[in-house]
Amino acid sequence: LAAIAVVLGSWLGAGDARAQEHDGQVAVTEWSPPLHPPLPDPEPLPIAGFDRGFFIQSPDGNNRLDVGARIQTRFTYQEHDDGDRFAFAIPRAWLRFGGHVLSPDLRFMFIADFGSKGPRLLDAFVDYRAVPGWLHVRLGAWRKPFSRQTISPLPRLAFVERPFDNKAYAGSLRDLGFAIHNGYEKPPTFSYVIGVFNGGLAKGIFSDDPDEAANNRLDPIVTARLAYASTPGQPYGEIDFSGEPRITIGVAGQARLDADRTDDASVTFGGDVGLQGYGLSLVGQALTRYAQTGPSFGDLSYDGIGMNLQAGYLFAERLQPAVRYARVFGPEADDDRQEILAGLSVFIDQHHIKAGIEAGPVIQDDPAGPTTHWVARAQLHLDLF
Repeated sequence: LAAIAVVLGSWLGAGDARAQEHDGQVAVTEWSPPLHPPLPDPEPLPIAGFDRGFFIQSPDGNNRLDVGARIQTRFTYQEHDDGDRFAFAIPRAWLRFGGHVLSPDLRFMFIADFGSKGPRLLDAFVDYRAVPGWLHVRLGAWRKPFSRQTISPLPRLAFVERPFDNKAYAGSLRDLGFAIHNGYEKPPTFSYVIGVFNGGLAKGIFSDDPDEAANNRLDPIVTARLAYASTPGQPYGEIDFSGEPRITIGVAGQARLDADRTDDASVTFGGDVGLQGYGLSLVGQALTRYAQTGPSFGDLSYDGIGMNLQAGYLFAERLQPAVRYARVFGPEADDDRQEILAGLSVFIDQHHIKAGIEAGPVIQDDPAGPTTHWVARAQLHLDLF
């Protein structure tokens, strides 16, 4: 017992205080933990480099400029009653500047197109994450946040172009305006976006002529969208590289308010769903519109339905065959139009370098009877975004 007491006493003494004798006197010193060297300062970020595009940034990362490009070269064949048409084209040749200023929460984007349609401004906006993940504010010109097909980035589409029903009922792809959202382009579990746009005066350019109709025109469009994503943070797309099972569901509404009293008010509703996993990608969308037929906004009548369905399967992350059916049911019996396409995508570097071909009939109803014309496209896509 005495031995145990001695051991315990020595151990406890080492814990709280130690008795030391110096020149016959006993000094008691407090125990302190061993000192650790200070942590080194974090390494500064590279001020320049290449990451799917060239970039320069400040060492702390609070200021950054990304420079990228997108080029599409395409061959198109179209069958027509007055003679077949075929030609090479560069539908898109984009130069992109993006990044953030002062903080990663204050982002900007600028995209100019030098393709076949001539030099033009596509996107130019500022986006501020006031409350990240909850409240973001965006002002400028960009893709109107309405349908899934509109929001989906071009490289993530399974076909060369978006289905025609999307333009018929969602309207212009881009517009100039203001929106609040919570990151709908890479949606969290539940995402929202509400925007007000010029609607028709997309460029926002006014002439010096006081009689010019555009100078006193205010014809805004209001859009709203709610969506659910089982896997947060994944951009919308039609190619399943991750293999993780997931589903997205969205509903949207769009109203043209006829503030300029030209009797062109309309209300459009839409819904879309995407199911992906294990290489399979299934996407569907439906849109319906009611257009003004009387003197007031409330005089709305049914103006048709647009829909599309498509399916694709990715083999070995290199090949994806896909099929798509799109149709517009017009307000009249002979206004229907449908498109049936089969396509094949070849991926060299996932979404960044790929080639695609597609072909199929476009069937247009007519009082004299339906007409069928064939279309075929082949495209090479290079993306440094």
